[in-house]
Amino acid sequence: MTSFFLRKQLDFLKDIVIMWGMIIETTKQKVQTSGNIQSASCTIDAEDMRYIASLLRNNYSDTILATIREIIANGIDVSNGRKVDVQLPTKLEPTFIVRDYGCGLSEEDMMGLYTKYGKSTKRDSNNAIGGFGIGRFAPLSYTDSFIVMSVCDGQMTAYTIRVDENDDTVVSKMFSESTQEENGIYVQVPVQNKDVEDFNSKFKNFSQYLSEKINLLNEEFDQVLPTFSTDVFDAYDCGFYYETSSIKGRCHVLMGGILYPVTMSDKYPHFQQGVVYKAKIGEFKLHHSREALEYNDKTVEALVEASDKIKNSFEQESDRELSKSKTLYEATEFYSKKLANVSKILGLKINDVKWEGFKVGSDVIAYNLKSTYEKIVKNRSGNLGKRKVQSIWDYKGSPNKNRFFIIDDNPSPRAPFNRLSFLEERQEAYLISNLNDEDLKRAKAMQSPNVKFLSECERKVVSRKGQKDRSSEVKKSDILELVCESRYWMRMADFWQEVKEELSDDKTYYYYVYNSNKVETKNGDLIEPSTILSEVKALREINPKFEKLYGVRKKALNKIEKKSNWVRIEEVREDWISKSPILKAQKRKEALTDLLLGWDSGEIIKVLEKAPSKKVILNFKKLLKEYEKLQSTTKRSKIILSDVPVDISKETKVKEDFLSAYPMVKHVGRSIFDGEKRNDLVNYLTNW
Repeated sequence: MTSFFLRKQLDFLKDIVIMWGMIIETTKQKVQTSGNIQSASCTIDAEDMRYIASLLRNNYSDTILATIREIIANGIDVSNGRKVDVQLPTKLEPTFIVRDYGCGLSEEDMMGLYTKYGKSTKRDSNNAIGGFGIGRFAPLSYTDSFIVMSVCDGQMTAYTIRVDENDDTVVSKMFSESTQEENGIYVQVPVQNKDVEDFNSKFKNFSQYLSEKINLLNEEFDQVLPTFSTDVFDAYDCGFYYETSSIKGRCHVLMGGILYPVTMSDKYPHFQQGVVYKAKIGEFKLHHSREALEYNDKTVEALVEASDKIKNSFEQESDRELSKSKTLYEATEFYSKKLANVSKILGLKINDVKWEGFKVGSDVIAYNLKSTYEKIVKNRSGNLGKRKVQSIWDYKGSPNKNRFFIIDDNPSPRAPFNRLSFLEERQEAYLISNLNDEDLKRAKAMQSPNVKFLSECERKVVSRKGQKDRSSEVKKSDILELVCESRYWMRMADFWQEVKEELSDDKTYYYYVYNSNKVETKNGDLIEPSTILSEVKALREINPKFEKLYGVRKKALNKIEKKSNWVRIEEVREDWISKSPILKAQKRKEALTDLLLGWDSGEIIKVLEKAPSKKVILNFKKLLKEYEKLQSTTKRSKIILSDVPVDISKETKVKEDFLSAYPMVKHVGRSIFDGEKRNDLVNYLTNW
């Protein structure tokens, strides 16, 4: 009886080496041995099963993501193409619920098939995502218990799945009742309030390719659209800022609708940040935790082959898209907005791209030092203004619906402002003179309303209605209000407006000294109003009562200074700064950043959660958690913080005490932790 029990329980061992989502292939090899050599088959004692089960339950580095992935993947596998219902946790209802539409499980199957680690019905299918027989217990890596309700042939039965005091996984029946519901299974996982936001964020990243397989009950899908897409891969532009946990921050293999991160390597160079390769189920081998690929020689070979497929697919799709362009302008637009960007994402260099004999680049008219470029825009007053473009850094030559390229062919009368009066606010034009013959041919081949010769622009005589005399630019009132907005081509006079409100003695007013549309400081320096706007906005954040800022002429200062409710902003600025909780928090964050330079605080906290409860460890963990909180809640201020005092001597001692007690930790402060490194560090903190 015991031998039979062990054989049944040991079925799961081969799952450690099989691949998720693949038909399991077994190869029998006949090995000859000498008659003098003793041999024995490896087994596991029944009393050791608890330990093995615990290892399988806790083999996930990200328990929240594992819970989401395993439950939904199992639901998709059994629902036969029908969408599974998903309810995300909220602060009011912190429960993650997945409802599939499979056949459900009878009580016999629940207490038989479901309770056995490694038992799976998917190994003979190459269309199922699962196959290891351990994923259904993934929620136990996050929580001590969860609920499964099975609807099978008119009977609904509820069970709790939990870990008991002996570290055994236990399935207990709660109740059973008749129901009219369709067959299927509900899985309900309780979520801690502090994890609700993290849970939903990880679901968003996980479900990018599952909208056709998931019916989201209490939210809308917020999917990120790829910059470029083919049948082989998708590419997402990560820009200047990205999170490594997002689809833009890493490269992935997509298999069965599930994303698996790929470690970048020169061996497969086109797996770059933001690249998703669309693999067939079974194309790659997976780690038994189902969190990532299993990195062995075959997997690397498959990634190298996939990398070549990505390159070939990109080149073929680019040629097809480029051939669809009807004009050189459309071809340039495709190159600028997609081709150049995606080739950069893929780590590819593209040369000699042509459309009907013309070389295609990112610019409509490439910058040429021998040509003359003038930028023309409509300013706030409604008049056109122009300035000479001095360098390539001041020139934007890529296609844009609000950008025009006007070739100056010197018509008579020339009248560029009258000919370009069609420009609207937020639109711009480059007036280009002295183009070479090749660029003139390119300009004609563009065939776009955004590329014109000046002679083609209809000449309209327009009044300079917005223009004023220089004398009228200086306001006549003694007290003016500073407009705390800045727009392109805004004149200094536009920052000041006549005071429309009635000034009383019951309200506090803050002011600068006004001098010819500028701000005059106490030491007599004149500052343009645009340069002080960022600090004014920052001062408003630290003192909400500071709503408006005024400019007072020198001749009116005698009257103002006699009034107690008029305060010069320079006299209270330093006091506001020194007492501001916002700026103190910002300064403290900067000080702790310098103190903890190079430490991955989030990863170290995960390690310390499992470390012994020693005072030196607890104090350092508390310091790191405060730093994490400051990182997430404190905004960067536009005010110089040199005047804000901060004392971190206690925090410095906490760090020094920790490193003194555990000197080897300083060598891993900059490391990116995987599960193995994290466990090594926990062992070090435990046994040192």
